[in-house]
Amino acid sequence: ISYDWKVYVVDDDTVNARCYPGGRIVVFTGIIDFITKLCIEGKVEDVGSAMATIIAHEVSHAVARHSAEHI
Repeated sequence: ISYDWKVYVVDDDTVNARCYPGGRIVVFTGIIDFITKLCIEGKVEDVGSAMATIIAHEVSHAVARHSAEHI
C-alpha cells in the first residue's frame, strides 16, 4: 500500500489525533498543548519525540487499514 501522506493540524482543544483513509492524519492542537505541558512537567522527554510517536501510531492505523474495518 502506498499513501500520499498528509498531516493536518486543526486548531481545536481536543486531545487527540486521527487517521483517515488515504494517509490523511489530523492532529488537534489540544494534544500538542497537552504534550507540551507534560514536557514542562518532566513527564515527557521532548515534544518532538512525543509527536513522532503519535504520528507513527496514526500511520499504523492506516497501514493496518483500521478505517476500512469500521466500514
